[in-house]
Amino acid sequence: MNIRTLIASIAGVFMMLVFGCCTTVKNDIYAEAFVVSNQPPREIRVLVFYDGHVTEQQISEVLGKTASSLNEQVGITLLYDVILPSMCMRGHADYPDGAVTRLVECYNEFQTTNNIGDEFDLIISFQIGSVVSDVVGGLFRNVFIPTWEGVIDNTWRRYITLRTTDTWVVLHEIFHAFILEYDHSMCGIMAPVQLQILPGVGIKSRYLSQADRREVLKNKFRVFRNIEGPK
Repeated sequence: MNIRTLIASIAGVFMMLVFGCCTTVKNDIYAEAFVVSNQPPREIRVLVFYDGHVTEQQISEVLGKTASSLNEQVGITLLYDVILPSMCMRGHADYPDGAVTRLVECYNEFQTTNNIGDEFDLIISFQIGSVVSDVVGGLFRNVFIPTWEGVIDNTWRRYITLRTTDTWVVLHEIFHAFILEYDHSMCGIMAPVQLQILPGVGIKSRYLSQADRREVLKNKFRVFRNIEGPK
C-alpha cells in the first residue's frame, strides 16, 4: 500500500466512522437466519511456525480466540494442532514480501524433511522478534503510521506472517484468505487502519461488515492449493 492509498483509506474510514454508513454483523450473530447461513461448517487445518520470542501457549490462546470469532461469524473451524518452533523464519521479518517468501520456503522445507504432501490449508508464522521490536511495535500500533504487523501472500492467499499476537491482526489476515475480490473495506475488521482517539482508547472492531461476510461465505470452501490472488 503506497502512501497516497493509505491516506485515502484513512480518510475514508474516518468519514465512515463519523457519519456511519457501514454496518457490521455484530448485532446479527445470534439471529436464527444468521446462524443457519453459517452452515455447512468448514474445517481449516493450520500449520504454525514460531520464533523464540513467543510461546506455544501464547499462540494457542490467540488462535483459540481467533477460532471462536471465525466460527461465530462465518462457520469456519480452525484446527491448529501443529505448532512448531523454527529457526527458518528468523531474520526475515523486516519486510513483508521477504517474510512471506521465506515462509513459503520454510513450508517447502518442512514437507521435504517430513516426506509429506500439501496437507494444510493455511501456513502461519509468528515472528515476534526481540523485546525491543515489541516495544517499538507497541508505540506504532493504533496510529496512522504505515508499519506492518501482519501480511498474507497475494498469490495463493494462504501464507500469513505475523509480528504480533494481537487477535485483531490474526483474524484480519485470515479473513484476507477468503476475501478475494478486493483487499479492504471501510468498516469492521477489514478496514485497513485502526483509529486511536486517546491513549488506550481506540475504535477497533473484530466483526466483518455485511458485504465482507458475504464475500467470505462465497469463498468459504475455496481450495487453498489454487492460485487465488486478488481478482
